Parts: sequence; structure tokens; C-alpha cells
Amino acid sequence: MLRRQVALFLAVSATALLASCSGGSPENAPAAFYKASAAGEVDKAMEYVSFANFKAEEMVMAKGKVQMVVGRIQQTASSNDGLEKVEIIESVVGEDGNSAKVKTKLLFKNGKDKTDTVNVVKDDGKWKITLK
Repeated sequence: MLRRQVALFLAVSATALLASCSGGSPENAPAAFYKASAAGEVDKAMEYVSFANFKAEEMVMAKGKVQMVVGRIQQTASSNDGLEKVEIIESVVGEDGNSAKVKTKLLFKNGKDKTDTVNVVKDDGKWKITLK
């Protein structure tokens, strides 16, 4: 009984630790964004986008832009038999430590690939893709 409780405690602690570290490196946001987008999970993809620099009246337009991008990525993935994986080619953190450029390669299940560079910023302690 005690072993089960300890094992459960360790499992819950490890899960909480991993969840809290999800924003720990700039590479996490683009990889998670592309995976969610390829699956058509708009709300999940939006979690990895920073809206911090948008005024209230710009939010609808910004979120609409993200929805369009997610739709394009989903269509690209579908037309290439799905997204196999996201590789990080290069990640360069800015001197301020709060911004970075992440070069990614999307590998599709049909063997094709697409390379892209994404700008990310720290938003409330988490790395997120910036639209501006």
C-alpha cells in the first residue's frame, strides 16, 4: 500500500514538473504549435502564441490570423500524408534572453519537408511564438 502511494506521488510530481517546464526552452513553442496545427487543434495551437503586444481591439484580428495559419498548416500536413515530426535545426536566443529565432524543419509522412524560421518571445515566463 505504501509503495503504491509513493509511486503515485512520484508520478504526480513528475507530471507537474514536466508541465511547469513546458515553456523552458524556445524550441518547445514552435514544435508544439506545429503539432497542434497539423492536428487541427486551433485552441491548443493558440496556447503557444503570444498575444501580449496586441491591443484589445486587435485581438480578434490576431486570433483570426492564427486560425488561418493553423488551417494552412493542417492542409499542408494533410496533403503530405500527415506530420511525421518537427526537427529543430537552430535556436538562437537574443542578447536580452527574452527573444529567440528558432529554425525548424517539418518532416511529413510522405518524405517531404518544409523549413521555417519562427520568432519567439518570453510571455509571462513561457516561450511563445510572436506574430509581430
